[in-house]
Amino acid sequence: ARFGSTAAAARAVPLSQPAVTQAVAALERQFAAGLFVRTAKGMEPTEAGRMCVERVGYILERIEAAIAAANPHAGRSTRTAHGITARQLHALLAVIDAGGFGAAARALGGTRATLHRAARDLERRMDVPLFESTSHGVRPTREAVRFGLQVQLAIAELAQARAEVASLAGAEQG
Repeated sequence: ARFGSTAAAARAVPLSQPAVTQAVAALERQFAAGLFVRTAKGMEPTEAGRMCVERVGYILERIEAAIAAANPHAGRSTRTAHGITARQLHALLAVIDAGGFGAAARALGGTRATLHRAARDLERRMDVPLFESTSHGVRPTREAVRFGLQVQLAIAELAQARAEVASLAGAEQG
């Protein structure tokens, strides 16, 4: 939305233009709405797109603030959250909810190694210890729990965006 085209967005992120195009298409499927009008001059957000841009802005602000709170030495940068994936965030939430990697892997029906890799990648990206070893195994740190709460609030913000976009089409959700 900020750059007006997938090519310009791809250069800014940086991703390939096909990757940006696929990401936009996936969002439009997820929201069951067109988020952009494509023209010869580029892309313009629709009303649904403008709603999503606003909500996504709140989500990114929340996550950036949570990262800054967890690691005050990192500072507040609009790029701090760049590269953090939904898989990493879901892994963190699963470990917090289950109290450890083994229980989280069992709850998700996945492997402990996959969950561990995603969660540890998040920990490295944030440059904050999110897990600590105890005599009973590995558990989330206080910073992880605080960050997890902010991630849950960001997920709720995304659900609200879906509900708002659905209401534009006359399908009330909540």
